[in-house]
Amino acid sequence: MASHGRQAWIVNWLVGAMLTACWPCSLASAQPPGPERPTDIDTSPQWRAMQEDAELHGVWFVDAQQGWAVGDRGVVWHTTDGGRNWQLQASGVRSRLPPIQMFNAQQGLAVGGIRQDYTRASGGVLLRTADGGQNWQLDAALMLPALGGVKFVDPMHGWAFGESSAMFPSG
Repeated sequence: MASHGRQAWIVNWLVGAMLTACWPCSLASAQPPGPERPTDIDTSPQWRAMQEDAELHGVWFVDAQQGWAVGDRGVVWHTTDGGRNWQLQASGVRSRLPPIQMFNAQQGLAVGGIRQDYTRASGGVLLRTADGGQNWQLDAALMLPALGGVKFVDPMHGWAFGESSAMFPSG
């Protein structure tokens, strides 16, 4: 029984050490290991099928016709006909995107992130668009916890909140 406890401790320590050692590389872009270029994610048939099945968490319409929806696996869907048809836009990330906020038909933000359960480390994602979502730009220079919400009063002034973690105890 004592050896079983020691083996479990060693396994837990090794897993924790591996996660800690991989933390900067996997959370810097808030993406699990995978293709080097995010666009590879968005073009494979297998990844497309997974995105089409992703759970959605946020929706924002700028008028009665044009809107966006975001969710798991970095999905961003866009409609120009009031929701009758939706097109997938390439976000370039795999992380969960719970909220989106558009300022107008061209400018907007989507935020989210990932969290590693054992270490409680999290990495945030802040995506911006200036062309209606044709291109989503990841702001990789920001060091953020996984973000759960955003509220901006204009494109330059707003608030974001995130999950608490060992590195970001207040979220």
